[in-house]
Amino acid sequence: MRRPQKLLFMVLLLLMVSASFGARGEMSEASPGNMTSADEANSPGAGLLPPLPAPAFEGTTHTFWTRRDGAPGSITSLAQTKDGYLWIGSSLGLYRFDGLRFATYPFGPADRQLPSLDIAALSADPSGGLWIALRNTAVVHLNANGTSTHYGRDSGLIPNTLDGIFVRPDGSVWVTGGSRLFRLEGERWIDLREKDGLFSGGIFSVLFDREGNIWVGRDKRLAILRKGANRFEDLPYAVHYVSSIVQSKTGEIWVADAWRSVRSLSDKSSKGAFHLEGKAELLVDREDTLWIAQDDEGLARIRNISDPGKKLSIETAGLADLSARETHALLEDREGNVWVGTDRGLDRFKKTPFIPFRATELRFFPSLIAADDGSVWINSHGSSLMRVLDGKTTPIGPHVNTGPLGKRRNGDICFADLTAYELQCYGSSATREKLPDAMQHVPPKSLIEDTDGSLILATQGKGIWRYADRQWAPFNQVGHSLGGPWSLYSDASGRLWLGYGENKVVVRDEGSYKELHVQDGLWSNTLAFAEGAATIWLGGSNGVCFVDGQSLHRMHTLDRDLLLGTSGIAFDRFGSMWLNSAAGVLRITPNEIIRLKKDPSYLVRAEVFDENDGLVGLPTQYKRTPSAITDSRGNLWFATSGNVVSLDPSRLGVRATLPSVLIENVLVDGRPVVQAPGLPGAVLHTSSARFHDLEINYIGINLSAPERVRYRYRLMGENMTWQDAGSRRQAFYTRLSPGTYQFQVSASNGGEWSDLAAPLRIEVEPAFYQTGWFRALCVLALGACAWLILSARTRFVTEQLHSRLSERLAERERVARELHDGLLQGFQGLMMRFHLATQAIPRSEPSRAEMEQALDRADELLIESRDQIKHLRYETLVPLSLYEAVSQLQEELGSHGSARFSVTAQGAARDLNPLSYPEIYAIAREGILNAYKHSRATKIEVTIAFNPRRLTVRVLDDGRGIPPDTRQFKGTSDHWGIAGMHERAENLRAEFRISSPAEGGTLILLVVPAVVAYTTSPKSFWQRLLHRN
Repeated sequence: MRRPQKLLFMVLLLLMVSASFGARGEMSEASPGNMTSADEANSPGAGLLPPLPAPAFEGTTHTFWTRRDGAPGSITSLAQTKDGYLWIGSSLGLYRFDGLRFATYPFGPADRQLPSLDIAALSADPSGGLWIALRNTAVVHLNANGTSTHYGRDSGLIPNTLDGIFVRPDGSVWVTGGSRLFRLEGERWIDLREKDGLFSGGIFSVLFDREGNIWVGRDKRLAILRKGANRFEDLPYAVHYVSSIVQSKTGEIWVADAWRSVRSLSDKSSKGAFHLEGKAELLVDREDTLWIAQDDEGLARIRNISDPGKKLSIETAGLADLSARETHALLEDREGNVWVGTDRGLDRFKKTPFIPFRATELRFFPSLIAADDGSVWINSHGSSLMRVLDGKTTPIGPHVNTGPLGKRRNGDICFADLTAYELQCYGSSATREKLPDAMQHVPPKSLIEDTDGSLILATQGKGIWRYADRQWAPFNQVGHSLGGPWSLYSDASGRLWLGYGENKVVVRDEGSYKELHVQDGLWSNTLAFAEGAATIWLGGSNGVCFVDGQSLHRMHTLDRDLLLGTSGIAFDRFGSMWLNSAAGVLRITPNEIIRLKKDPSYLVRAEVFDENDGLVGLPTQYKRTPSAITDSRGNLWFATSGNVVSLDPSRLGVRATLPSVLIENVLVDGRPVVQAPGLPGAVLHTSSARFHDLEINYIGINLSAPERVRYRYRLMGENMTWQDAGSRRQAFYTRLSPGTYQFQVSASNGGEWSDLAAPLRIEVEPAFYQTGWFRALCVLALGACAWLILSARTRFVTEQLHSRLSERLAERERVARELHDGLLQGFQGLMMRFHLATQAIPRSEPSRAEMEQALDRADELLIESRDQIKHLRYETLVPLSLYEAVSQLQEELGSHGSARFSVTAQGAARDLNPLSYPEIYAIAREGILNAYKHSRATKIEVTIAFNPRRLTVRVLDDGRGIPPDTRQFKGTSDHWGIAGMHERAENLRAEFRISSPAEGGTLILLVVPAVVAYTTSPKSFWQRLLHRN
């Protein structure tokens, strides 16, 4: 080639390259309507990072458990019993899985050991039991009541290796092994090989279809026992080794023909739907998807097997999509999860309603906004803005950093770029405006359109700015300095909401600004606003609240801490609220919202979606929000760190299956005491003398999300209120009192509560020391001890009183003797001398007559003194009873007044204690004497009441009474009589009162205990009983 031609060629090449780059540049600046080619939109030159790899099985999440989690290896079979447990058969034994923990059979000393650990197959029966086929020709039935039945060769099984076990809906049990098919009749296994037309040849698989037919895969043949028929018949299908047979929802039969293919029997081609390199197990799930466990070749599935209008969709798991490549067992549980048993562990594939965005890699925290045309715009660090519509992603504009997205009322989408520091708008016209110099190096945080059509941009550290008429101005130029909020929102009525940190929310309504605060606890910052259910909702680091008039009420959930870190709030077209929080994506139904608005203290139930549903990462807590939106077609979008997912709420339906609530075991002082406690009618019988601690272990089985299950329990008979247990699966009680109790437990996975089918009945028998007869015996013993103590005390007090009275009597006798032997004798001698001196005086002398009169008076005084000495010694009273002695006082005191005097005796008279008698008489005499001398009474009544327990003396007059201060006065020169009565009563340990009745007069009351008043105390019941005997 000559030189001019070479130059021309180079110029043309440069022009072509320039045109190519120009075209790409025009595509970057074009409006969204010009982006129609998905291939161009997703090319690296258009500003998108490479797309993310698709998962092996679209629409599912994958979780697996291996030896480090307690899962067995070499899994051969899976089954789920009626109670919800997942049972795992392996070459190393039987395991049970509740979603969190693996348990190895036998579970306790009451469980019977299996004859072998090498398990061939498992099958659950309708009554809740589990059938186990062991390779060493043995079958075990684990009954729902905890017992087990073992079948060996003596029950009809032919010595050989068992392969499979099947339980039909009618409860019949079938076993395959050693090229034979057995059915259990009574306690014997019946060989059907020749009886029902199954002649020699291997039997590799069995299917009981929904029509009642029995399909058998044999050596190079496929046979069927039709419903009502007596013998199997071979079918005209060319097969080699049918290792598995299944039925689709439409009734189509699919077979796995080993080393050939998976195909339906209606498929006449030799190729089939899926090529096999060995044996395979098949499973048709509730979505009519065919799962294929390919033995040593991994896992695959075929979708749309029953839809003739759609092409079969085949998906195959890679090495990284399974715990091991060797797959042998398949099971769909009652919640719709598909379980796969491998050589290294257990895998679960769970359907998820969330669709991950995989068109390109997303970095940092993506921003979201919904456009009016049904598209959603996404901002991700290091990529162009992305417009997503109908599954196609179109890059818009140049590479950008992160920033907020905003939408104008005319549908234009605007973006504030953190790197270029410019405002970009797309839609009716393309706009790219630089931000003011004051906003350089300042992160923009929120962007919205105000009611006047201007844009409002909130920044970090530089406050709020307004963009109007292609000019930027600080927002405070209108007279308000509001600082830089975290979030902005304009509601349907034109109010402007500004969310700040430090528990501050500002609302502009009709030009005036008002500050609102969340009163119920710490609020911190407001990250998102949303309008729905006829009010405004706020989300922030510390939860969610809603506006009620001029107040902000905090939302509380039944499960604590679910609302923390809420940076996105959205409503679907069915009225449900969706929250993007640190706990995951939450759905709150309209009924719950209504109850919350009526009662702000109501604990809201929320349905939780998290990693189990394919949601990874946390929502933003400080960058651009909101992290949850609803597009114009009603789909929901959620953004987390490096991820965006979408959801069509109309396809969600009713998700959660209520947990199956069971009691796993009951322990008394650490020892299991109840076998199969989860069954209805389980009763724990125990005695309070034999246990100290009661431990009840319960569970709510939910294989989809066991970590979300929350519990509550109560023990009827001990407390009536529910105890919130959170995720704890144990209840403890210490030293229950004798009685009958019922233990109730409920479980919830965010929705309704699921209760234990039948409460556990606990009967605690009393120990001997808690019985009625023992308590009665104790009461009698205590009564006897009290009686002995009281008797001893009474004797002691009586002896002390008698001692004191004896001392007083001895003292009185001493005084009487001294008066008699000293004073009276001397006085009598003096009188004799006076008498002699009087004799010497003549009778005619007047002085003699006076002396004789004086001597006569002296004789009277001497006689009176001797009488007083007798009274001092009580010699005159001893022969008389108290009644007689008191009655004689009328003669003695008759000269003191004219009052009517009466004495009445009540009860059987008893002999008084000679030591107490003088004191009692003295008190009665003093009371009567006072009534005669001072009361001016017209009537004086004395009552003496003899009671077995006491002696009562009552003196009542109708006089003028005694002043209150005098009644209790115990010692003045004017009232020695009252003081003496008090002293004598104290010496007797008696009750003594002086009162004035309402009708007037004075009442003197003396109550003396029987042990003091009488010569002998009254006999008790036991003394009288012993005396009779």
